[in-house]
Amino acid sequence: MFFRGKNLLMFLVLLSCLVFFLTSSATEQPVNLVFSTHSIGTGMYMTSAGLVPIIESLLPPGSRVDVETTGGGVSGPMLVGTGEVDISLGNTITVRQLYDGTLEGQPKIDGFRAIGGGLDAPMSTIIFTEDFIRRTGYTSISDIIRDRYPVRIALKPVGSLGEKLAHLTFEAYGATLDDVKSWGGEVHHIASVDIPHMLRDNRADITLDHVGPGQAATSELAMTTPIRFISLSEEAQNILVDQGFARFTMPAGTWPKQDYEVLRGVSAASLLLVHKDMSDDIAYIITKALIENKDALVQTYAGMEVFDPATAWMPDKVQAPLHPGAERYYREAGLMP
Repeated sequence: MFFRGKNLLMFLVLLSCLVFFLTSSATEQPVNLVFSTHSIGTGMYMTSAGLVPIIESLLPPGSRVDVETTGGGVSGPMLVGTGEVDISLGNTITVRQLYDGTLEGQPKIDGFRAIGGGLDAPMSTIIFTEDFIRRTGYTSISDIIRDRYPVRIALKPVGSLGEKLAHLTFEAYGATLDDVKSWGGEVHHIASVDIPHMLRDNRADITLDHVGPGQAATSELAMTTPIRFISLSEEAQNILVDQGFARFTMPAGTWPKQDYEVLRGVSAASLLLVHKDMSDDIAYIITKALIENKDALVQTYAGMEVFDPATAWMPDKVQAPLHPGAERYYREAGLMP
């Protein structure tokens, strides 16, 4: 078939448009992404608050990243893995167990891929109010369980690692939160920002969580309410380490007015996840936003000071396969062999 005159010109225009369309990168098209994170005041929320504007600035014009406080920690990987959201934060222990299908009570979920890990250094956090200690003389979870005391506990919502770790902590000491309720105790699941108010107003005696230095709600609690941070016993640490947590300590002075001793507990660091079907180009951009902007992220969340971008790709930091777009970034940046 031959083209002449206007027909040839029209053919060439159409051909150039087709070539442009076929060769245009996915990154040239605007995208709308959903980033699921924890409630306001948590370390994960602050991490996402610092990261989202950076991601948006690197995406094609007209793109948007919507933040939803629908979950992080345990539920975040589930939401990403099932395709309900595009991006979320998780913790190494639950990501590994979900990917392997070994998380108790949950099906195998492997629809997520890692962007980078080792974002923070959170630790199991047990806090008693000084008023509770004066009234009971208790300075350990084991004291509560021994006397079957009807303690009032304030926890994050169900689905957070802090809430899950509270269950595991009591079980490591030989009881369950259902046992606490059977003794007449109370277990309240509330937003992180509301926990300081419950303890300050004497509507709760203790709280348990999994947070890093600088987490807003815990810092507020330490500054406004007489409290005491409680270490895990050696036996409880051993039990939790056997379940996949890492042994961890925080020095005196980590929290406001916590100048009395080193805190001993366990940890599962945070990592950033996306859905496995996200385009390689978008995953590359998200990785670039994370790895090249540590200083800005630390300004939003001091807990990210420990983050090492050079090692964020390592298997022990992510506990799940890297997204191909993330892997391409690390290799091009010379960080990954």
